Amino acid sequence: MKIPLALSFDDVLLVPQKSEIDSRTQVDLTTEIAPGFFLKVPIIATKMATVTGVEMAIAMSKYGGLALIHRFETMEEEAEKVAKVKKAGERVFATVGARDDFLKRAEMAVAAGADGLVFDVANGHMARAVKAVAAIKNRFPKCLYWVELCQLMRGRLTCLRPGRIRC
Repeated sequence: MKIPLALSFDDVLLVPQKSEIDSRTQVDLTTEIAPGFFLKVPIIATKMATVTGVEMAIAMSKYGGLALIHRFETMEEEAEKVAKVKKAGERVFATVGARDDFLKRAEMAVAAGADGLVFDVANGHMARAVKAVAAIKNRFPKCLYWVELCQLMRGRLTCLRPGRIRC
């Protein structure tokens, strides 16, 4: 198995050098993370309960990034958080897994205004995960979804794989 080079922040140093840029306001970091879905700042807050809540999601979106609301709560609580972020006029993604309630959770998140869904499982080879992804894609064909897996179904190592346009 060939493992590609991967670097972390500790492995990279940006050395200051001469630049024609007079101000950081002249720099555009806008990034298209999926077809038609842009971030002004290419930073995404993780879907961890201890990291991303409503306040973090609002702040991330306000400053050009994105936050993923975690799924380790009831589906009603997750949908409520999505609704609060949307009420503030900001963008947010919700997270679903492969549990029995995944489709209902996705429906509630989309109804609450989620701009997209993240599918989060540890093993993309599980039959349950394959069926869940297919069901979500079938139920929300126009929804932007990310399949977040340790190992993607076709054997590629990945973090995020963008799908279609947003909800």
